[in-house]
Amino acid sequence: MAQNRYDGGLVVVLGATGVQGGAVLRYFAQESKALSHSFRLRGLTRDPTSDAAQALSRAGVKMVKGDLDDVSSLHQAFEGATHIFANTDSNRIMWDATRHPEYLAQGQSPAEYGAAIEKRHGAKIVEAAAAVPTLRRIVYSGLASPRRWSEGGYSKVAMFDVKEEIADMFRARRELQRKFSVVMVGFYASDAALMPEVYAPEKLLDGHYEVAMHMAGDVPVPIADVETDLGNWVAALFQADPGVVLVGASECLTWQQWLELWGDHNRVMTTYRRASTDEVAPGTEDFMRRLSKSLNSSRRSDLRVEWITPSIRHSFDQWASQSGQHQS
Repeated sequence: MAQNRYDGGLVVVLGATGVQGGAVLRYFAQESKALSHSFRLRGLTRDPTSDAAQALSRAGVKMVKGDLDDVSSLHQAFEGATHIFANTDSNRIMWDATRHPEYLAQGQSPAEYGAAIEKRHGAKIVEAAAAVPTLRRIVYSGLASPRRWSEGGYSKVAMFDVKEEIADMFRARRELQRKFSVVMVGFYASDAALMPEVYAPEKLLDGHYEVAMHMAGDVPVPIADVETDLGNWVAALFQADPGVVLVGASECLTWQQWLELWGDHNRVMTTYRRASTDEVAPGTEDFMRRLSKSLNSSRRSDLRVEWITPSIRHSFDQWASQSGQHQS
């Protein structure tokens, strides 16, 4: 077996207790034990005393305290790093601003507010990573920019646009250009549990379940089993040549197919319906339309995009069987 490029190195993961960061660390912790690879793991979190952080610590991860707003803590976290998995998030900030409109500047939307902070975080990650002489590879969890891909047609999806802006910052740094790749993670297989107000099937009076979204039900979208597959994807990018944009899709399904599989596992009748403009709550229509547009856009000619290989694919049907995702 060829030696992995991260053997003998230090893998640092940001957002260690989040959905993506935690999945990546658990994958590498398991691989380290199963294959006896000689690499170390370090996870960055705001609270190393949390239950999630302590669980990772018991799995062999050195947990350190840090904040994306504090570049000095990033310099400390990245010291000696050979491989970094970086991810940023404006969703939590955006939802917080929705509940606290006093946070917003005049005319600023919650999405714009969250994106501005996320971009600031991204700039500090780039600054800190560029100063690491031992760094071999850095993988960023990004998304496509609806504004860029639609040539301005979709101009208000700041929380998506900012991730491609951050990726551009990585590419612009000379120290990182030959070390940087991107993974674009699709819809989470667990989105119905994480965001039930958008994705969860609703039980109707006649007993069957319906999903009504302002998106086409017959267009395949990427579905990602993050816990099972994201670590594989990041490991593949660590070992690949730099400059790859990997679309993280465990399986591509239409929403109708997704719902049919969910119904089969729960032994219930299901219906997918495209919600009308009139019934969609104010603001939600634009969000869902842009979300669909971003993930269904055609490939850009200036990017090298690679789809995951069948050897590391994990179907939604398998995920539903193993995760116990049934209706309450």
